Amino acid sequence: YSTYRGLQPQTEAVQSICLGCSVGCGVLLRTRDNHLLRIESNWEAPVNRGLLCEDGRFKPLYRQEKRLHTPLLRRNGTQKPATWEEALHVITGRMASSVPLAALISTRQPNESMAAFIRLFRDTLQADVVTSIEEGYVTHPRLEASLATRRRATLKDLQDADCVLVLGADLSRKHQVAGFLIRRRVPEHLSLITCTREESPLDAQADVILRDESDLRVLRALMGEAESPPQAAAAARLLESAQKAVIIVGRGFTSHATIESVEALLELARRFDARLLPLYGKANSRAAIDYGLQTPFDGHGMQAACIFLGDDSPHPALLQRLEGVPFVLVQAAYESELTRRADVVLPAATWEEQSGHYINLQGNLQKAQAAIRPPAGIPTVLETLQRLHAAMRG
Repeated sequence: YSTYRGLQPQTEAVQSICLGCSVGCGVLLRTRDNHLLRIESNWEAPVNRGLLCEDGRFKPLYRQEKRLHTPLLRRNGTQKPATWEEALHVITGRMASSVPLAALISTRQPNESMAAFIRLFRDTLQADVVTSIEEGYVTHPRLEASLATRRRATLKDLQDADCVLVLGADLSRKHQVAGFLIRRRVPEHLSLITCTREESPLDAQADVILRDESDLRVLRALMGEAESPPQAAAAARLLESAQKAVIIVGRGFTSHATIESVEALLELARRFDARLLPLYGKANSRAAIDYGLQTPFDGHGMQAACIFLGDDSPHPALLQRLEGVPFVLVQAAYESELTRRADVVLPAATWEEQSGHYINLQGNLQKAQAAIRPPAGIPTVLETLQRLHAAMRG
């Protein structure tokens, strides 16, 4: 990747969206001769209006993992190159005979892939576990079920807010554009309250910093229902005086949340007439929830696991949960510890090589547009799922 691979008139710009997180920022993918040269801001995109973070602008250009180009089959304990026909024959045989069966898909995959994944594993094969590879809750089921539309915040609400409570989110690491929107408003007298278990760079601009191992205790203190330290009382005054309060809800809250703490959060929002902005997780985590792909995965007792990773990076905990599973299929764009563990590996297209639709954190349906072609013989996850479905039915 270089600025010296052609003048701008010699390149093509493809409008797409960033898949770095659930914000779904609009981007322009600058290409030439089937190479991605640069990722630029799309100043016309309604979600981010030209804002773009490190994850969106730079990181996708500099992945160091080795690309997978051919199917691999484990023979006599060693992975060996195989044809697609050989790999599919092994996969369909194991999927048909392995019970219990688990199937997992990355939440960087578009709606089309998720729908095909459900048709194959939930409807046709009736797999025992059909879920995503997300670790922990990206949003608590009670929060998702109870959060009324009028109580949901948008990024526009965040820009217009006069008080923001950041609950369990480090906006300097993930969902950075949301953090940029807050930082822009601080000089305009935005009241900022941060509540995270660990220090965050955003603390430096906060009016009040709340630090407690118990989210429930903090929420009750803000409502005056528990012993209230001076910081909680000060934060409560800011929320009470606000006209347009927004509460950002991150994984630091949802991963530890209980029904009791979720109910306290909803009551806090009602009491201060605040809107809630759950950050969810990856690019299509909100769609995965709509598809019912939020069941925690436990590999214990499973006879086979089929994992459609695409260009996602697997969490180390996923590898641990696969210990003892006799057969593991992984479709991935890059080598990883997970692919090295697998019995069958299929190559996959990357995000800039496939098109599809995504639902971002505020519920917008957006399209990611392929900017380049994948290497010869490498399909998208959707194409592989369709091929497997046809083979299983026929």
